[in-house]
Amino acid sequence: HLLVMCDVSASMAQHAGFTIPLLFALSHSAVKIDAFVCAGDLEPVTTYFKQTENYYEAVDKLLAKTMQVGRGTQLALAFQHLSQQAKFRLTSASCLIVVSDAETIEPAECHKALKQVAARVRKVFWLNPQRREQWNNEIVAELRRYCDMEVCTSINQTIRFLNRL
Repeated sequence: HLLVMCDVSASMAQHAGFTIPLLFALSHSAVKIDAFVCAGDLEPVTTYFKQTENYYEAVDKLLAKTMQVGRGTQLALAFQHLSQQAKFRLTSASCLIVVSDAETIEPAECHKALKQVAARVRKVFWLNPQRREQWNNEIVAELRRYCDMEVCTSINQTIRFLNRL
């Protein structure tokens, strides 16, 4: 089972042309997938992408409904809500892919919440659309204790990452 959580906060707006198509493609490539967008909270979006093969139609529906785009980033809250929602089972057979620049308020709470999620799944992969020299090393160092974080700024990097899954 694959869970994909895509940060659509204000700091990620410049990457939306890459991250939203990635979320759409992953939603269509895996049978057992739960896709989410997050910023100030967590919203399931799998249905927007599974209902149509038309990317633009799916994105129009998503943007018309979501309350997350452009908000401040609270990844701790998103991880906590992911943990609490029984419907989205986090099991040793699940993998979580996080697509985010790791810029978040309350980083200590984020680390704690990610640790709890990571303990329940097989693996957490973090795709960061920023170049490594742009990473907030203080926050990232703690997050990397619970996930494999990769630079993911191009389709080629994404394909290499997906081939390793």
